[in-house]
Amino acid sequence: MRNTLRRILNNLRRPMPDLLAYLSDKFWSALWMRSIAKVGRGFHVSSGAKIQGGQFISIGDGFVAGQMLWIEAVQEWAGVQYEPIIEIGKHVTCSQSVHIAANTLVTIGDGVMFGSRIHVTDHGHGVYRGNEQDRPDLRPTLRRLAPGRPVRIERNVWLGDGVMVLPGVKIGEGTIVGANSVVSRDLPSGVIAVGSPAIPIKRYDPITEHWIPIIDSK
Repeated sequence: MRNTLRRILNNLRRPMPDLLAYLSDKFWSALWMRSIAKVGRGFHVSSGAKIQGGQFISIGDGFVAGQMLWIEAVQEWAGVQYEPIIEIGKHVTCSQSVHIAANTLVTIGDGVMFGSRIHVTDHGHGVYRGNEQDRPDLRPTLRRLAPGRPVRIERNVWLGDGVMVLPGVKIGEGTIVGANSVVSRDLPSGVIAVGSPAIPIKRYDPITEHWIPIIDSK
């Protein structure tokens, strides 16, 4: 009780613009919590947040997000029904303009940190393989969603600014993905990966406790 009162008093000492922004965030956080199937303690989102399909979303304790967060569990598109699942673990933090979308499954482990302008999705607009493919003269917004391929981001992953995580990939525990990289294939645990497509350039050696450059044998 004493710690709670202390936090309240400290926040009331903020400059007026900061205080108003803080109170606005608290209001919207409380409102969005009511739309989410399962949400832990300490949930905090900033202005411009949008959460769709909340009944298919679960979020653990200590979730904090900057402005313009967009979490989208797609239930229906172009007349097709989906059963999406978005699972977010404990103590996940997001900077500004993070977009997480699923029509099948996206799971994010404990302690994951997102930079700004990050997009994580298990699907895309349009079908471009198989017998029934979408035509280029059809507006992209009218095309079917590609069948979702599950995305898994394991615990303590750090995604730098501008990273895109594409359908069907797994990022292993503790891995770091450099800014503006595109993750289009699986990444192992404990590596630093960069580029488009993102490839590991360093790995963590638990014996020396150092990040070791990966030598390309090609």
